[in-house]
Amino acid sequence: MYRNRQILLHLVFLLAFQLTAQSYRIQESLSFKSRILDREIRYSIVLPKDYHQSGKSYPVMYMLHGLGDNESSWLEYGQVASILDYMTDKKDIKPFICVMPQGFRSYYTDFYDGTFNYQQMFIEELVPYIDSVYKTIPEASQRAVTGYSMGGFGAFVLPVKYPDVFGVSIPLSASIRTDEQYVNEHPDGWNEQWGRIFGGVGESGDARITDYYKANSPFYLIENKSVDELKKVAFYMENGDKENTLCRSNEFLHITMLKKGVPHLYNVKEGGHEFGFWRNALPEAFRFADTRFRNIEYKVDTKEIKTKHALPKNMKALEKREGEISYRVIYPENLQESSRLYPVVYFVADLTDEEQAGLMNLYQGNMRKEGFPPVIFCFVPAKNAGKLLEYIIPRMEKTGRARPGWRFRSLWVYHCNGSSVVKQSFNSLQFTAEILTAADIKLNENEIAALMTKKPNIRDRMWLYIDTPPTGKSYPGNGYMHIYLRENGYNHEYRVREHKNTFEFLKSGFIPTMKYISKKFHN
Repeated sequence: MYRNRQILLHLVFLLAFQLTAQSYRIQESLSFKSRILDREIRYSIVLPKDYHQSGKSYPVMYMLHGLGDNESSWLEYGQVASILDYMTDKKDIKPFICVMPQGFRSYYTDFYDGTFNYQQMFIEELVPYIDSVYKTIPEASQRAVTGYSMGGFGAFVLPVKYPDVFGVSIPLSASIRTDEQYVNEHPDGWNEQWGRIFGGVGESGDARITDYYKANSPFYLIENKSVDELKKVAFYMENGDKENTLCRSNEFLHITMLKKGVPHLYNVKEGGHEFGFWRNALPEAFRFADTRFRNIEYKVDTKEIKTKHALPKNMKALEKREGEISYRVIYPENLQESSRLYPVVYFVADLTDEEQAGLMNLYQGNMRKEGFPPVIFCFVPAKNAGKLLEYIIPRMEKTGRARPGWRFRSLWVYHCNGSSVVKQSFNSLQFTAEILTAADIKLNENEIAALMTKKPNIRDRMWLYIDTPPTGKSYPGNGYMHIYLRENGYNHEYRVREHKNTFEFLKSGFIPTMKYISKKFHN
């Protein structure tokens, strides 16, 4: 009798445990048996808060991990559940399901020799399994893929190859390579990371560019598919400005898509190859996916910055004109109260007096809060940019209260052709910081590469800050600048961000840019 009671209690406990497990909303390292791979495939899942109570079905976001990580990485380091719940509670997004599968070291593709057909498993088994077990909306428009590093490769390639399965692609710091990078990669790393998957183990040079590699490379996929085919997928891409190898490859992928006319969004933010960057990218990734799931317009989350059209009362503007050369100097405080000299921000831009006043109100309004030093702003029309070094700066330092020397000069080029000034600034050390905001750099890749390798003292002393929209005249010049600055060890920051209004773009980036300049003036 006692033994029977113990067995009954054990069965009741098991049943209760199973029922409780089924009611869990966040589950880690579940599994299903893959016939294709002949093994258990683990996955973690986050369900919406109302999943077990509602009769609704939900979109699905597949979240792919990087090389060496597993199905728990997004859940632990990415804090997926917390971010998702916070955004749904605030009603920033509608609820959806997040599935985080075990990706091994597969790059989410099939091996060239057929020994590990992970991609086939993903499409033919994993997605149907998730649709059969959970309350999903089984349509391409209701499925998104995101991922970091190796997972970024998968997040790009899977929707491009299977647009009838996935309608949204969100690669973060995608681990991709240009052909040049691919053929020059060290043999040890290349054989382990690429050759075993795409073929050519032990090969070097162009022999590594196998037909199988071309069939799976993002660059060849973009080249070989029509724009109409690629338009079936909504692309949102992010990369960190401190990336090394992935700096060049992601910039070139963006440029390739621009040249082909493939609609996509591309952002570069501060950060490197780390979970802090990918975690910070999730809110915008979730928001983009949500707009695609609901078939509504994705709008850049920017607010208009309102500024006054008159200079602050304690600032004074002086118009300077000699022949065809003109510029406008704005001093930070009452010159009658001080005989001191000041650092100067030389602003090459065609701005109206009202626009200049708007920037000065931003500067003064944040001066104490951000610790900005008193500086002179010298606004130089774009047509006079070529006169900056030979004429304007010498006069400012002789009679304009400018503190002399490169250490106290910053160059800021905005929304105009800054090629000549950029060339001059790299030929000899003239500025402590150089800012390019939506600047039109009319230099080709070879010209930019030559500039970066000229003077090591410039590399070690001049900081650069590039802030650019992802389209228009800013590309590809600014993208090439970032690549070669990064590869040649220049201290710089790089931002690529959306904004429809050009002057609003300048205003929204003004404070972080001034913080950068101020830090360099007094570093």
